[in-house]
Amino acid sequence: MVLTLTAIAHGQFVDTPRAEAAPSGWQWPLERSRQVSRGFLAPATEFGAGHRGIDLPAVVGERLVAPTQVRVAFAGRVVDRDVVTLDAGGGWLATFDGATSTFEVGSVLEAGAPVAVASSTPHCACVHLGLRYRGEYVNPLLTWGEVPRAVLLPW
Repeated sequence: MVLTLTAIAHGQFVDTPRAEAAPSGWQWPLERSRQVSRGFLAPATEFGAGHRGIDLPAVVGERLVAPTQVRVAFAGRVVDRDVVTLDAGGGWLATFDGATSTFEVGSVLEAGAPVAVASSTPHCACVHLGLRYRGEYVNPLLTWGEVPRAVLLPW
């Protein structure tokens, strides 16, 4: 019991979705390719090192589309790069780091509608896609059913 209370106090148990609970029917945000140049790597601790999203290879000016019906929650510059955050409802937020949008905050877009274009970023020749569920980062590949199931092997 002490271990459980300690884990809860330190945020070890997070209400993150299982693959079955992730939204389905999302469209891939880039029309040209369906590649990931760097995958999701969850941090060991809340503020630990990790890669809280996936990198999608993209060229400057390449069009990004809304993966599902979304509301533009943010579109602007953050430090040294352009960022677009989309609210998909139900606690789901998708963020494109290295993307520029001309839509105003509050704009509602249907799935597949152009939402932004890739912009230059010091991070990589890509668009970094982060996905949060109720404030916690999760693997964006959940939305496309592309996260392989864990297999427990016998000792």
